[in-house]
Amino acid sequence: MKSRQKQNTLHDKKSGNQSHNIAIVIGAGASGLAAAYALQKRGIAVQIIEKSSRAGDAWYHRHPQLHLNTHRHLSKLPGMAIPKTAGPFPSRDRIIQYLDDYAKQLDAPIDYGVTVERISQSSSGWTIETDKGVYTTHHVVVATGHDRVPHIPYWEGHKQFEKELIHAADLGDISRYRGKKILVVGAGNSGTDVLNHLSTIDTDKLWVSVRDGPTVFPKRLFGVPVQRLSPLLVRLSIPAVDRFLCLIEKIAFGDLRKWGLHRHPLGGATRLAETGTTPAIDIGFLPH
Repeated sequence: MKSRQKQNTLHDKKSGNQSHNIAIVIGAGASGLAAAYALQKRGIAVQIIEKSSRAGDAWYHRHPQLHLNTHRHLSKLPGMAIPKTAGPFPSRDRIIQYLDDYAKQLDAPIDYGVTVERISQSSSGWTIETDKGVYTTHHVVVATGHDRVPHIPYWEGHKQFEKELIHAADLGDISRYRGKKILVVGAGNSGTDVLNHLSTIDTDKLWVSVRDGPTVFPKRLFGVPVQRLSPLLVRLSIPAVDRFLCLIEKIAFGDLRKWGLHRHPLGGATRLAETGTTPAIDIGFLPH
């Protein structure tokens, strides 16, 4: 590793100058791999460093029942399609394979098992200190993951709760929830994904608690994946998309108040634009 570290450092030892056209990408997940590809397409050499021993490591830790809730045509990384054999909504394992294949076809070295400890800037560029040595460059892309660290907020009585309390990231195999009383807090993308899976097994009771009513649309409507309409929706105004999502929700589910889910004062597209809250996708929990 040390010899490769020296070989891949961006410092030109002959001239004492750093190469201005080389970039370091920190993270070999989907975002990091896509960023590396985009840089290469613009003629910029790339070096990727990754803490784990493999590309797309976060996907190995997701629960085994997981499938993408976005269509494969809308989920591919630039320059490489997700194989048709993966199906419209690929499974976790197919995405793992896809990211591994994507990393291998990139014309960029990837240093695995490298933990970044400090990034500092000087007049000559950036210095990246790691547990395997030092990288220097003029350009750094940090792609370590928006939701890399699970967070459970504190509330009154939290420490006195004696039952099992887990984050959605630690859902695991859903078979272990059979016959249990379960409260899912939140009906965003993660909460709805949990509810969709739990609704397929025989739980004792299954509740959901929401602060604000979610915007929900079905994965398919009349057999057609709703998300295939996304390229058309991006051409519409945000208020128009709000109305479209409201219409789809009403056609698919009727009035959500019959399940205790009240409408949020903001439309689904408006919430996405203003707060980053994405509409939820139902694949079966609402009828249950």
